[in-house]
Amino acid sequence: MNIKSSIAVINTSPWIALSLCGRIDLLKDLYDKILIPPAVKEEITAGGKSQIGVQELESATWLQIVGIKDSVKVSLLHELDRVEA
Repeated sequence: MNIKSSIAVINTSPWIALSLCGRIDLLKDLYDKILIPPAVKEEITAGGKSQIGVQELESATWLQIVGIKDSVKVSLLHELDRVEA
């Protein structure tokens, strides 16, 4: 049975959680394409290379860093911080 979904956009919390568990590979198992916005990459790497999730991020050749196409829509999500939006 193929349960893969086509695309996932991942934010910081699930990336860190899966990194802590050593199970970043689950993303590849569940999704055909995994995207991370640049703001999420910045948040994950902000503390330097020794922080949780940074090594996994740098070695994930299957991950795509993709910019936001419509920043106006993101700004409308004012209840959320920039990364969640």
